[in-house]
Amino acid sequence: GRLPAVEVSAAVYKGDRRSSIRQILVGAALLSAHQVGGLDSDESVDLKSAIHLMATLDVVHQMLLYSIYWEGKSLRQLAADWNIEGLTVIREHRVILDFLGKKLSGMKGRLLVPKVRPGLREVASKYLPEGSEGPFSDLIKNR
Repeated sequence: GRLPAVEVSAAVYKGDRRSSIRQILVGAALLSAHQVGGLDSDESVDLKSAIHLMATLDVVHQMLLYSIYWEGKSLRQLAADWNIEGLTVIREHRVILDFLGKKLSGMKGRLLVPKVRPGLREVASKYLPEGSEGPFSDLIKNR
């Protein structure tokens, strides 16, 4: 359940196998951190750090991650729920995990928060509950 925290060079994120594996590990770490109860203090700090990082993402990106890792939806199911093309959600998910992997691993240099793809821009206005700033922002507020 620990989030990956290793030194990573920029070469790892050039689209090779190691990048794909890192994305899988970030996704698995987020999922296991949410599902496992009774986290020890180090794991709890890692989870809080990840939640705070995810709260900095755009609302649509927060909704995407929350739906997948907290509600257990598949990428294709989420695309169907949002009435958008499945490939759009899959690509967006990959970009978000790449960003999170770099940030959580402590990669040096300036990393820009990913922008929302045009096909997803209207999702927040349609599906976000009124008064919400995003699922992870709401989690932080309510604690």
